[in-house]
Amino acid sequence: MSTAVYSPFVKTKRGEARALKELDSTTKRAIVPLFDILKLNRGITAESDIQKHLEKQVGMIDLAWADQGACYVDLYDVHPGARALNGLHPLTCVSDLLDQKRISFFPVAGLGRDVNYLVALRAVIGNGFLGLAVRLEVEDLLLPRGLGLKIQTLIDQVGATSLPLHVLIDCRSLVGQDAGRLRRAIQAALPEIRVLSPERIVLCASSMVADMSTFKKNTLNRVKRDDLSLWMSFVQGGSSDLGFGDYGVIHPDYADLDPRVIKPSAKIRYTAPGEWIVIKGFRWVDDTSQHHDLSMELANCPEFRSADSWGGSYIVSAAAGRPKYGTLETWVTVDQNVHITLTRKQVERVLMPLRQITSSKALVT
Repeated sequence: MSTAVYSPFVKTKRGEARALKELDSTTKRAIVPLFDILKLNRGITAESDIQKHLEKQVGMIDLAWADQGACYVDLYDVHPGARALNGLHPLTCVSDLLDQKRISFFPVAGLGRDVNYLVALRAVIGNGFLGLAVRLEVEDLLLPRGLGLKIQTLIDQVGATSLPLHVLIDCRSLVGQDAGRLRRAIQAALPEIRVLSPERIVLCASSMVADMSTFKKNTLNRVKRDDLSLWMSFVQGGSSDLGFGDYGVIHPDYADLDPRVIKPSAKIRYTAPGEWIVIKGFRWVDDTSQHHDLSMELANCPEFRSADSWGGSYIVSAAAGRPKYGTLETWVTVDQNVHITLTRKQVERVLMPLRQITSSKALVT
């Protein structure tokens, strides 16, 4: 855990789960992913159906992270009134299922969770855990005075006083936010958080566009990675204790679209050092062979790093001509795998030297 530098925030969808599964071992050792359990589909209220839903989500975590290190698991999107079989709280159900699969995880809490979530969390923690993760939202940062006390009260409420604490500052989408106001809020909150001596602090955000329809078909577009720039500004300003988190190529508020109503376009979202290259095709129906041309176009870009990851290798083979090009879900896997692989390297190159300097100064002192 001390070597972790990066936490990709992913949803428990097959495409993203496979992106993690296909990461190389070096990258897996350097990250602690956060899995956001998918919300219930509209109309699901029966305990048996909720149980099946939760089992499926845990299955995705198992696919992504079996036999790996610790991860974070949050039920942020699951309706607080949902209950699994025998009236189990979803957090209790998910914890039991992960324990059966021997997946080590940090349960995630937040300052706005309801009392039933906190009661369930206290019971879960009582069974023995690595620690507690507290996920802060932007609204939590806007009144920084007393933030440390609020977090400490939460820790006491769930019986995690003696456990390691991880604080996840989740800014979600930066698009439309006042950048200066957000920076000031984070800067003011950090001292309050550090008073608690957390084992790990992560600053997470996303600058991926929410709607690809803003791009014309058959075009190459570029989107700045402002989330990485935000984190870099704090690290270079002396906050070398901040780990990095992001949502990769997926917008935080992504929701499944009904394919009977909306037909998405084929696309590749390729991560370059300071931006995403978004190559958009045309409306996809049941054939992704247009990814051959999209991959050829990407391969001709100077930023393309060739087969530097599983996803990169897939793009190379697509540019050369594959027997099959997969589904749109396949290309979520490809894009997210490329993103996580590069981002881990970027964050390590920035953080590791700074942390070594800090460690050396501490030894001298």
